[in-house]
Amino acid sequence: RRARSMIMCVSHMISAALALAAGLSLPVVGRARAFRTPSRPISISNSGAAQRVLVTDGLAPAALDALAAGGADVTSRSLTEDELCAGALAAYDAVIIRSATTLRADALSAGAAGRLRVVGRAGVGVDNIDVAGAHASGVTVVNTPSASTASVVEMTLALLFAAARNLPAADRGLRSGEWLKPPARGSRLGSEL
Repeated sequence: RRARSMIMCVSHMISAALALAAGLSLPVVGRARAFRTPSRPISISNSGAAQRVLVTDGLAPAALDALAAGGADVTSRSLTEDELCAGALAAYDAVIIRSATTLRADALSAGAAGRLRVVGRAGVGVDNIDVAGAHASGVTVVNTPSASTASVVEMTLALLFAAARNLPAADRGLRSGEWLKPPARGSRLGSEL
């Protein structure tokens, strides 16, 4: 289910990027949000060639397959800070990052000197992207703000259940060789709450 959700978010992100590349000013498309659309129109190669997309921090294989099925020439590899600043992004129309890659203004400017027109953040925040630097270079930044919503809700519920049943204390006791069954009973869900 999570892989399907990420594929949908990446698909929406790419759709938003392509809409922006066509000159449309769309601050929100599906689940993807564009940050500070550049003032000059962006254009991704209209030569009929496949759009070159770099994925630097990895995505689920199904997401990579979905991008390729959509006609993108997908490359998945990590880049060092030196490679980014040296213009490695210039060979790609779009780059999709997660939290491991940081894109500074100099890397975005070097990429924009070539083909780079869109940065997609497969995740909630854009704190690892210099959005002002991207804007100044004519690069559109999009993200997937609801990509991790289901995972966050699942984790929150799991932690609430663990707290209600005193599982952290029971775990510590068991690891130290004690069986703390009475304190681990906690509260029952249902009429006792």
